[in-house]
Amino acid sequence: ELMSRVGYRMEVDLRSLVKGEEHQFLKGLSEATENREKALFYLLERSEWDFFIAVFEALDLAQHFFWRYLGGNDGGHGPSDPKLRQAIRDHYKEMDALLGRLFESLDDRCALLVYSDHGFRPLRKDVFLYNWLEERGFVQLKRNWEGVKVRALKARAFPMRWVKGLFLKDHLGHSHSVAAIDWTKTKAYFFSLSGQSIRVNLKGREAEGVVERGVDYERLCERLRKELSELRDPETHELVVEKVYTREEIYKGDFVENGPDLVVETREGFGLQEGFGAELTMEARQFQTPRSGDHHREGIFMLMGPGIRKGAELKSAEIIDIAPTILYLMGLPVPRDMDGKVVQGAFEEHYLETNPIEFCEGTKQGEEGEYEYSEEEREEMERRLKALKYME
Repeated sequence: ELMSRVGYRMEVDLRSLVKGEEHQFLKGLSEATENREKALFYLLERSEWDFFIAVFEALDLAQHFFWRYLGGNDGGHGPSDPKLRQAIRDHYKEMDALLGRLFESLDDRCALLVYSDHGFRPLRKDVFLYNWLEERGFVQLKRNWEGVKVRALKARAFPMRWVKGLFLKDHLGHSHSVAAIDWTKTKAYFFSLSGQSIRVNLKGREAEGVVERGVDYERLCERLRKELSELRDPETHELVVEKVYTREEIYKGDFVENGPDLVVETREGFGLQEGFGAELTMEARQFQTPRSGDHHREGIFMLMGPGIRKGAELKSAEIIDIAPTILYLMGLPVPRDMDGKVVQGAFEEHYLETNPIEFCEGTKQGEEGEYEYSEEEREEMERRLKALKYME
């Protein structure tokens, strides 16, 4: 229905970016935002909603690929093309105008929240941490990968006939395959691109864990922290890492052990990349084009509506506070085991007094069960996955 009424597009077409057609890509971003706005208002108007959420990604893509065109002190190159120089600012203006139209359409009972899962900062280089982990002996490659294939890969001369079925490649010299790793001799590995983290190959936790719990684990983590803090860009000799956190410094709860053992915060201009690279540090690229903007942990969180303070600055708010704050706004209890807290500083005192925060017991971890899908359910699931481009 949505596809037929507004022609809803699931994602931004990246082909123009791959071809180097930057103006066409910018046009596509604006069209995608306009299209999602049509879908947003169509859905808002056809039903009564208790809760409605919409996600816009065009601004994210604009900042990833056009940050280098910002002038002044923003880390850009300042091209003469005004359209490229203004690309990010123009998309912020588009979103601001969209929010204005959305606000005008809401009645005075509604609360409007605007938030992001991250901010942005300049990016110059990808850091291929697997190169460093292998060089330091934390990662061991299988013997048959230590010879000509690995040397060819690092020389950016990996024959493409070897690539099929073994590697997913973004550009030559960058390959993210775990097929080459000898897990029986590997002590630690790069765990998450989005989480920028390292996981220890721990006995009893990993399938082929080799590191003993206790003293061996602690010593390994401490060595990794120390040596990562000393990591420098071979070309510029800049320090790459700002800080390395242990999991206990970041996570809490009953399942901390399931998370990464170390989380790496890089300095501005650097980002950890998965796989092996031709060099330890290389120009940051994605979709065969320079990627000059990277995620920064400082995002945004704004609220407006009944009972919300005007002009309040929420300095202590964190991303994990958004969910409990939404529950509170909806008059629902907050589970006691939910991460985060209600951002009380966002609300007027009278509102807090007349609407006290309520809590409920959290959900308990139950045993896993099996569920058999009907043929209709399977067909519907496949249809949705194909719409999301996860299936052909």
